[in-house]
Amino acid sequence: MALPSITAEEAIRKVLSLPASRRAAALRELLHGNRATLNKALEKLPTVGNAPQSVLGQTEIKPEIRIGSYHLRSVLGEGGFGIVWLAEQDEPLRRSVAFKILRPDRLDASSRARFESERHVVALLDHPGLIKIFEAGESSDGRPWFSMEFASGSPITQACDVAGHSLGQRIDLMAQVCRAVHHAHQRGVIHRDLKPSNILVSLDADEAVVKVIDFGVARAAFDPMNPDEHDGALVGTPTFMAPEARNLRTGEADSRMDIYSLGAVMLRLLTDCLPDDSKTLRAHTLFKNLPVEEIKLAVQNRKTTFAKIISTLSGDLDAIIARCLCRDPRDRYDSALALAQDLERFRRGESVHARPDTPLRRLKRAMDHHPLAVSLALIAILALTASFLNARSQRAMALAAKDRAEIASLGANDATILITELLTEIISKPDEAPRTSDDILSEASRLVGLRLNNDPIMEARVRASMGHLWTSQNRNDLAAQEFSRAIELLQSNDQTRLLAETELLLAGSLRADGSFNEARRNANKARLEFLSESPADNDDLARAYLELAQISAAEGNNSDAVSFLKQAKTAQEDAPELNEKLLKKINSLFRTLSTSQSVTPAKTSANQ
Repeated sequence: MALPSITAEEAIRKVLSLPASRRAAALRELLHGNRATLNKALEKLPTVGNAPQSVLGQTEIKPEIRIGSYHLRSVLGEGGFGIVWLAEQDEPLRRSVAFKILRPDRLDASSRARFESERHVVALLDHPGLIKIFEAGESSDGRPWFSMEFASGSPITQACDVAGHSLGQRIDLMAQVCRAVHHAHQRGVIHRDLKPSNILVSLDADEAVVKVIDFGVARAAFDPMNPDEHDGALVGTPTFMAPEARNLRTGEADSRMDIYSLGAVMLRLLTDCLPDDSKTLRAHTLFKNLPVEEIKLAVQNRKTTFAKIISTLSGDLDAIIARCLCRDPRDRYDSALALAQDLERFRRGESVHARPDTPLRRLKRAMDHHPLAVSLALIAILALTASFLNARSQRAMALAAKDRAEIASLGANDATILITELLTEIISKPDEAPRTSDDILSEASRLVGLRLNNDPIMEARVRASMGHLWTSQNRNDLAAQEFSRAIELLQSNDQTRLLAETELLLAGSLRADGSFNEARRNANKARLEFLSESPADNDDLARAYLELAQISAAEGNNSDAVSFLKQAKTAQEDAPELNEKLLKKINSLFRTLSTSQSVTPAKTSANQ
């Protein structure tokens, strides 16, 4: 049953009599329904042995006045074997240090050996994200000690919540942590107790700096017989511990145990959730399942919205965390560096290695990181798809499935992806002054000619997309240039179907730009090419006649416009089924022209 008023320290006291391997489960049962207190208790749960008094808020150790050149000032923390003090060194350098000394109640040979092992491990490390050791020695009562760099700061979860760090800032910090852990792994050192309280964050010149601390239960991969380790021993904090670590045999630890712990810390840091026994490893699902009050607090601490958190977590970030938390170590990242690099790819909007890339995912990343470029590209998608599919009846698609399906789907999709990537590349160039949409499109047009000069069909498709983009910017003159270049490429490559479509597009741009004779010439060419198909597609013919009608109407020649509209109407009446969108356009122009003369509208499906 949940005990809302119980503190984390009181909960820990209640489970200390249990074997270490059962304490975490007991805490979960005891604090069920009080997740915030549960998280705090699980992070403080001792890794081995009994809980140090400082964890339970009962420190009664009196500071020693001096050990060697160090004045011990106050207790920073305690572990199962050692006490860490804030100390002042007065020679040969004056500086504040962290001073770790073996606990007076752990003077047995096994505890001394473990403490010596930690001194040896820390001495191997030299990385800005890891604590540096300065000096080692032994006190007058025979307790080994070592001094090390003093890391100011708070546990990473607390520091980020107080600062209101965004998800992006938290991910950047985790990438730093991963690189520090990778350095330890390169030195053959496995931490084995990575958790928020062992990752400190401080501000240095307004920049967040991480330090990974407490290698008290770390083991060197080259040392198969760590002191105080035996088959089945529970070493680490259960909440952040890899599944295989719970039944580890001597000498079996490897770096992938730390990868799991990094994933658990990341899940806690980003969502306030902890890994549980549920089947899902999706971070966004775990977050959505939090109690409402905890979700509100998480949103507040990240200075964002619930929807933004869900959107950021879903997809690539879900996959990154899930890969870390795989039960089988072989399915996790091979190294902490690989994890860091995937987090950095995610932040740059690139494909992550945690899951295979697809065109849709590339488009989603581009939308998240470069909305201007993708808004332009989406205009091309919609316009190009509409131009290819607007007049397609099921019968016509069946008659020319191979040619038209390729044009309408594969070609359009490939061109869309290519132009999207091209636009995002231009926008994301470093040290570039802000550009207008005209600047971006001009540069894209130039690059298309350079990069696709050996693929004329794809260049033609991309040019058609570029034409639509220029049209969206009301630059019909430049749109016409793109369509004209596409037509040149298609004429020399026997692409009749795509050629007719592009000629019709060019006619529309020329009409909008006031070049009526050229517009009519291209519309007629498209009409004749549509007629040359066997059998002809009535929707295509109707679109060609509609364009001719629009050209005549723009010139003020209403009688010719009406004549072309009647031919468009006839083509539609002969079609096996009606194209509603095309009919609306025909009827709209009929109504416009009816103000000057009597016109019979085209039939719709409603009045047939």
